[in-house]
Amino acid sequence: KTKLFFLAFLTSLLSWGQTDIPNTTSVIESFNSMGTSTTNALPATWRYHKSATPSYASGTRDLGLQASTGTPTAGSGYNWGSSTTERSPGVMTSGGYVSPSSIMGFFRNTNVDNLTSLSITYDVERYRRNSANASVQFYYSTNGSTWTALTTGDVATTDLPTGTSAYGFPQLTFNKTAFTLTFPTAIATNGTFYLRWNLDTTGSNSQGIGIDNVNLTATFAAAGPAPILAITPATTNLGSSCVGTPTTAV
Repeated sequence: KTKLFFLAFLTSLLSWGQTDIPNTTSVIESFNSMGTSTTNALPATWRYHKSATPSYASGTRDLGLQASTGTPTAGSGYNWGSSTTERSPGVMTSGGYVSPSSIMGFFRNTNVDNLTSLSITYDVERYRRNSANASVQFYYSTNGSTWTALTTGDVATTDLPTGTSAYGFPQLTFNKTAFTLTFPTAIATNGTFYLRWNLDTTGSNSQGIGIDNVNLTATFAAAGPAPILAITPATTNLGSSCVGTPTTAV
């Protein structure tokens, strides 16, 4: 039973998959493949988790509701969009469905060189304006559970100004200009990392927001040469020892 459990666990890890980053060509996620699904809606290498301490492993591809028209008010993860082919994963909170929630992506370096940095852009789309503040905080991780904030990737409350309740699909689009994530330790070939967007919509009187058009452009650097191990021959000090067979003078 233990072996079967381990194999099932290992299979589930492998089934996650990652979005490969093979070269300096931009890797773009538009989320348009979601259609209007709510079950397994997110692309295979993305997760949603409503938690103050989110992890990729505990996330889900499910989004509770979808909206392309109308005036939704329920708190939930949302598959927002203007049509079946223009989508954005996000959230709208309520008194019973509180902030924060996160959208997370899982990536792998498949280049022969180390991945040293990423230039990143993305959009925040607002589908409902309301009187509570909304903002986005950006994080990265190498294990999917311990996160490092990168404030240059944030979207502030002033970028999503409050107001009386109003809907649009989308009602507003904020284009986050390019910022750079430089990894403290370069991501080696076949190494993996995670990116996270923390969607903070406060609680009641929530705005409805989502992320879209995530664009990653990688920079690589060749790994340095392997260190040379210097071996110093051992030296034996014989001192005044006599080697050989002693003789006696006659």
